Amino acid sequence: MGFFNFKYPESTVRDSRSYAVLGGLEFTPELSPAGATFQGGFSIGYIYLDPKSPLYRPASDIVGNGSVSITLSRWLSLRGYYARNFSVSIYSSLLHYLSTSYGGGFTFRLNDKVSMGNNISFGKTDYPFEEGEPEAPTYKFTTLSANITIRLGREWNFNFFGNMSQRKILPR
Repeated sequence: MGFFNFKYPESTVRDSRSYAVLGGLEFTPELSPAGATFQGGFSIGYIYLDPKSPLYRPASDIVGNGSVSITLSRWLSLRGYYARNFSVSIYSSLLHYLSTSYGGGFTFRLNDKVSMGNNISFGKTDYPFEEGEPEAPTYKFTTLSANITIRLGREWNFNFFGNMSQRKILPR
């Protein structure tokens, strides 16, 4: 159960409750003799968004997420993920949107103290459209990120990271 309660009086028309039922699995097997591991998890369920204002209709959909990480060797690991969820919109005249994203990346250890990683993710947000409602565009996102991590001690790391993102607005 979740609550979206907005602070300013002009935004309280967006106040909503959400109810969700999700189930999932997580797998974390022991390290294989070759040093390779395969781990991750997923969840899937159903969400119901219940606006407090009669100006908006309730919405529901199937949601979920999943991730997987594969350590191929002491030096290289790969990862991927997928996510789909409803969110309340604070910018659009419409109440909510369905967000879908997916991506992956790698981490390469140069030595025991230095590693570098890279991720790419793609996503889109879809606003519902029904006859008589204002049209809203679909937004597509792409983000590329890179980082270098230097291990300074047992519990201390120093990170350099950067992101490059692009958002496109697709017409209906």
